[in-house]
Amino acid sequence: MALLLEYYLLILYLNLTIGMFLLYLFGIPAQAFIMDLPIVDVVKVSLVYLPGDTMKAILASIIVYRLRKHPFFARQSKNLAV
Repeated sequence: MALLLEYYLLILYLNLTIGMFLLYLFGIPAQAFIMDLPIVDVVKVSLVYLPGDTMKAILASIIVYRLRKHPFFARQSKNLAV
């Protein structure tokens, strides 16, 4: 059971870091540049989207975790391991 929790937390960590952090890291400066706004103002406006993006990352982690146990995907992963 602990291994499954660790796997879920790994998926969540990857979703939060790659899916959100990198998107904000590159997206906010690009938006500030394109719109010709100070980066501080763009950061303030972008904070509105953090709760929704966090919820999407958590939901995506749950979906990936549950799909991993589905027989179709379990069969696919066994074929890849061979």
